[in-house]
Amino acid sequence: MDAEFITCRSWGHSWKPHTVTQIGRRYVVRIICMRCECIRSELLSLDGQRQRHNSYSYPQGYLVPGGGLGSVEGRQRVRSQLLANLLANMEVEVLPE
Repeated sequence: MDAEFITCRSWGHSWKPHTVTQIGRRYVVRIICMRCECIRSELLSLDGQRQRHNSYSYPQGYLVPGGGLGSVEGRQRVRSQLLANLLANMEVEVLPE
């Protein structure tokens, strides 16, 4: 799995505004992850009420069919891979216990 995908799955997405589209008296607000480019869409009324549940558009390779990443064990595997990536690419400060 791509390093950006692992980071987002471990720590969450890093959102920024992307687009706003007006549909009658409602607005589709789209935000995009700065790391993995996942897009989240919300349909809102002008007073901020959600008109439906958020929807997501994931980049190619983000979803792992049957990968079990939503389980406790799956999340642990993702965190383990994130740590391995960090250890391979960063200087580690070692402190006594």
